[in-house]
Amino acid sequence: MNLRYDMAKLVIGAVNVGMILYSSVCSGLTCTFGLWGIATAVGILCLAVKSVSFIKKNESIWMFVLVLFVTIPFNVRLATVAVGECFAEINVFSKILYIVMVCMSLLSAEEIFIGLLTRFIWPRQDESFISELKKIDENIDQNG
Repeated sequence: MNLRYDMAKLVIGAVNVGMILYSSVCSGLTCTFGLWGIATAVGILCLAVKSVSFIKKNESIWMFVLVLFVTIPFNVRLATVAVGECFAEINVFSKILYIVMVCMSLLSAEEIFIGLLTRFIWPRQDESFISELKKIDENIDQNG
């Protein structure tokens, strides 16, 4: 496939996932559309990654990178809603600090969930550079 076409598919898929996630949290936290929007966004993200040819056998790292960027508006909006409702009487600096902490916690949880989901969907992937470095270290230890 054409590299430009693949990049366009990936960008369009990622932007759509970001918009779906943001609109699902803006519609209300207790609304059923919010949960269906999140499930739909994860499905579209998996389809976008699967449809791009240069990602084959490296789905985990690409899902990690895409989730990092796609969920920024979702995490910020969810954190501002949560901190605004829970900590209404604290000062602005503390609210900003709490928003950053909640965003980082959400991102960590999302990355772990997407990583497990990616390994479940695509179990056979190329080894990462970290495992290659470990093999080199083991060879050096054995030989010298």
